[in-house]
Amino acid sequence: MKKFLLIALLSISGNAYANKSFFESISVGSGFMDQWTINRNTAANMTMNCSSCTLDWMFMAESTNAVTDWDCSFNLTGSPTGIQIQGYITTDNGSGYPSTTVLGSSSPAVAAPTSSNMIMGLQNFSPNTGPLVKNTFYHLVISTAGGTAPTSSNYIQMMQLTIQTDASVLHKYDGTNWTDVAAVYAEPACILHFDDGHYEGFISTTGVQNNSVYASGSGVYGSTATGVRFLTPGTGVKYRISGVRLRLSKNGTPPGDFVTELYFGANKVASSTFPVSGLLSGTEQIAVYFDTPTWVDSSTWTYIISRQANGLGSSSNYYSFYVFYAPTVYQSYIYPQSINFVYGYTSNPNALTVNKLIGPFYFMPIIDSWKADISPPPKIYAY
Repeated sequence: MKKFLLIALLSISGNAYANKSFFESISVGSGFMDQWTINRNTAANMTMNCSSCTLDWMFMAESTNAVTDWDCSFNLTGSPTGIQIQGYITTDNGSGYPSTTVLGSSSPAVAAPTSSNMIMGLQNFSPNTGPLVKNTFYHLVISTAGGTAPTSSNYIQMMQLTIQTDASVLHKYDGTNWTDVAAVYAEPACILHFDDGHYEGFISTTGVQNNSVYASGSGVYGSTATGVRFLTPGTGVKYRISGVRLRLSKNGTPPGDFVTELYFGANKVASSTFPVSGLLSGTEQIAVYFDTPTWVDSSTWTYIISRQANGLGSSSNYYSFYVFYAPTVYQSYIYPQSINFVYGYTSNPNALTVNKLIGPFYFMPIIDSWKADISPPPKIYAY
C-alpha cells in the first residue's frame, strides 16, 4: 500500500502502520520518510448501530503465520448493554471488501465493552486462520452475535488512529452495502495476534495525553526535564543527528524559550533553543536543530531532553508534548524496550524516571543525509 521509500533500521514485529519507531520515521533533509502523525479518536461512520451492521479492517499480511486472536478498542454511545459481538478473518473479494470465505472460525460471541476506551482482551479463533499468504489483503470483520440489538442511540463505535496511509482500510456494512469510511487516513485501534507470538496493529486505551499527566503533575517548567531515551538500531552502526521534529504544546504563556538537549549517556553533546515567539498557536509540529550535529551509536543510551530556558515558567505556564499510553498487556509489543519516555527534576539524564508504558506521539530525529550521516549507509528499498 505504501508508495514511498522506507528504511527499515529497526526490526519490530508489527504491520505496516504499527509500532513506528522514530528510527523508522526519521526526517531526512527537508522531506519526510514515512510520516507518522498519529491521533486517536472515534472512526467516523464506524458505528455498529443496527443488528446487521458489520465493521471491517482491511490489512496486509506481513508473514505466512496464522492469526490466532484479535482485540480492538471501542467508544460507547448511549447504553449499549447486552450487545454481543464476534470477529472473523476473511479473504478479500477483489474489490477491497470482505469475501464470504472465512478462514478458520469466528471468535466466540462476547459482550461488547461496557465503558469507552476499553480493550476487550484477546478474542480467540479456534481453529485459527491457518497460514496466510504474505503481502496479500485480508479482513478482520466484526459483527453482532445475538444479545440486545444495537440501535441508532445505543451502539458501539470503533476507535481509530489517524495516520498516513494510501487507501481507506476501514469499511462498514449497513445491512445492504459495503462502504468506505470517510476517514481515508485511518487505521483502527486494533491488533492481531499470530501463532508465532508476534502482533500486528496498534491499540491504545487512553489516546493522546499531555505528558504532564505522567510527570508528577508537572509540565516543562522550572527544573522539570522530559523527553525520550533510545538505543540506536544496529550494532556498530553510527548516526549523525542534526535535530528533532516533535509536536509541542504551549500552555498559558511560558516566559522561557523551549530548550532541547542531546545527551550521549550522561554527556551533553548538543543543544537547541526554540524561541517561544516561534510557536504561533497552542500546539504545533516543529523542527529544532542542534548547534552541532552529533554522531551516536548503540553503545549507550541517547537522550533527547526538553526544558524551559533558565528554569522559568510555572504550573500554569509551561510546555508539553504528547504521548500514547500502551495497555500493560501489550506494552512490550507497542513500545520496544529500546525506546522509553523519561521525565524528572534533574540535570543528569541517567537519573530521570523511565516510563515504559508510554511513548512519544510525534518524535522524529533528523538526519540530513542517508549516505553521509549513517555509517555504514543502509540499503534503500522502494515499494
